Amino acid sequence: MFFVLSKVLAFLSSPLVWIIILLTWSLFVKSIKRKRRFLIGGILTLYLMSNPLIFNVALSVWEESPSKVTEHYDVAVVLLGFTDLKQLPNDRVHVSQSVNRITQLLPLYKHGEIDKILLSGGAPSIVKMDKTEADEVALLLHSWGVDKEDILIDNKSRNTKENIVNSKSILREKELKRVLLVSSGYHLKRAMACAEKQSFNCVPYATDFRKITLPSWVYYLVPTSSAFRGMEVLIHEWIGYFSYWILGYL
Repeated sequence: MFFVLSKVLAFLSSPLVWIIILLTWSLFVKSIKRKRRFLIGGILTLYLMSNPLIFNVALSVWEESPSKVTEHYDVAVVLLGFTDLKQLPNDRVHVSQSVNRITQLLPLYKHGEIDKILLSGGAPSIVKMDKTEADEVALLLHSWGVDKEDILIDNKSRNTKENIVNSKSILREKELKRVLLVSSGYHLKRAMACAEKQSFNCVPYATDFRKITLPSWVYYLVPTSSAFRGMEVLIHEWIGYFSYWILGYL
């Protein structure tokens, strides 16, 4: 039930949905004053949500800082969420920007700083699917030269809490103790809070940083689609963190 509700909440938390609602109301209300308010509200929301400066400030408060790996780890747990299982053609793996959770981790494996990689992610969809994220990303790792015996699979998890609970169970069974927890910088705060709640001893490793860099400060006042997409992700993460706190997952 929580999984279904989280998908509905994710839809309603989208700034694009807010803007569509405000602009639609401006078309149907009879009062000129209210019509103007809804129209201004929609335009103002669009500008604020697509402003690079506002996005960078919000992100800097929330996103985990980069860190260097100075010790050896038995395993890196990678929280997935960057594959599109519905995208066609289905004879290949489709990924988003968050694939940096893997690409920025891979050098650590190549240099021998981690021994194994645990891929945690099932099929994050209300509709039943034949594929899972972990299995799809395992195909990528195989093609990139990662030994099959060094890849562990959790293809049951559908959200962050399940990622942590299932990964902890797998690693306990494998007797792997020194753990690096890998996710996007904007997501690690919630992931680490879940890990602490579950007494899962791990060290965070942030990847996939989203800060926007522009050539001049003037450009930060100009709306951009990348800032808008970034704010959608950030607001979704804030609501996710608050929901987990309410439910006692953190």
